[in-house]
Amino acid sequence: MFKDNLVKIRKQKGITQSDLAKILHCSKNAVGKYERGESEPDIHSLIVLSNYFGVSIDYLVDHSNKPEFEPYEIDILKEAILILRKYFDKHEDQ
Repeated sequence: MFKDNLVKIRKQKGITQSDLAKILHCSKNAVGKYERGESEPDIHSLIVLSNYFGVSIDYLVDHSNKPEFEPYEIDILKEAILILRKYFDKHEDQ
């Protein structure tokens, strides 16, 4: 399950819920809800998690037992990163 994979990978990386909240630009409470299975992150947060932890989105959401990226996911992540950079560049001064 997503919640179990998130806890596992966060602990392997040695970061706290507070650290993860800063990375995701959300509250520690939101991270706790993800880890308890009370809510799930949006696609933007899944992309950030996937990129930060270096694992596939399929692995995070428990559709695959291999953490490696599939070739199509690498292309999707590259495109998403470009979109996010453009967005943040445009809104950086606001």
